[in-house]
Amino acid sequence: TSGHSPDFVLTVDTTVAPVSDLQVTDDVAQHTGPLPSGGLTNDATPALSGTAEAGSTVTIYDGSTVLGTAVADEDGHWRFTPDPLGEGEHRLSTTVTDVAGNTSGHSPDFVLTVDTTVAPVSDLQVTDDVAQHTGPLTSGGLTNDATPALSGTAEAGATVTIYDGSTVLGTAVADEDGHWRFTPDPLGEGEHRLSTTVTDVAGNTSGHSPDFVLTVDTTVAPVSDLQVTDDVAQHTGPLTSGGLTNDATPALSGTAEAG
Repeated sequence: TSGHSPDFVLTVDTTVAPVSDLQVTDDVAQHTGPLPSGGLTNDATPALSGTAEAGSTVTIYDGSTVLGTAVADEDGHWRFTPDPLGEGEHRLSTTVTDVAGNTSGHSPDFVLTVDTTVAPVSDLQVTDDVAQHTGPLTSGGLTNDATPALSGTAEAGATVTIYDGSTVLGTAVADEDGHWRFTPDPLGEGEHRLSTTVTDVAGNTSGHSPDFVLTVDTTVAPVSDLQVTDDVAQHTGPLTSGGLTNDATPALSGTAEAG
């Protein structure tokens, strides 16, 4: 009878691999960082990551479509960047296959909507609230209102940034109906070139709207001189204050700013 052969050591592992957590991170401005399930992003290639048993193979799905696989490192961390995701809703999930070959079920869906469409430019309306002339202004016009009301429309929830040339005057958020309104700090005397950009909820930013050119003039008009002229004989010509005239319709004249 022979001796025993060397031991063949075998470890049996039939435990189903635990499901991996799934974290999705936006790397594209304006809004970067971790995303919540159900959120919007303008990043078509967000970073997908999570944890699993060291050496496990994580398979990443979009619905029933396999996007790819990643292997958990010695600390159990894995990371995967998909090919660009299309516009619209995606349901991301993972399965984990451990080194022994046990495969988990699917993780809960991480719902993500990709929106990389550039936000449309907002219209810009400027309204004068100061007498004598009130109401909507036209580009190229004059106003004595140093704090005119600026308003327009954009996607609901979008952030509208208002500029005077390259200077940011402030921001406004479009309400659920898409309307926004903003009152600037007092504008200085002279010409201003107002424009807007729009950043939607997904983080896409439009270009600048066309300049709305506005000249602010709040300087009080100088008092006009007044000349009174008698056109009826016997005595005609300029009259002096305090004088007499037989002209019931004397000519009144003077000078003031043009217009």
